[in-house]
Amino acid sequence: MRDRRHWREEPPLTERFISEAAAQGHQPWSKGKFFGVFANGPHVALWGSTAEQTRAAVEHYIRHQDGLAKLLPMIWK
Repeated sequence: MRDRRHWREEPPLTERFISEAAAQGHQPWSKGKFFGVFANGPHVALWGSTAEQTRAAVEHYIRHQDGLAKLLPMIWK
């Protein structure tokens, strides 16, 4: 069995991303069972407790006016 201690030494990626976003003044949003957070960079994290919820987070982000349409111009500067 592989030694998995290394991944426990640091917070999970989502937790680190939320901390980074919070330091920049951004708070996670929730839509029922799925979540997201924006951070400068630009970066965005989308997640849910299941694959279905994560897919719903992505679909919501793509459709929302402050989602993908707002992110793309920042990336393509």
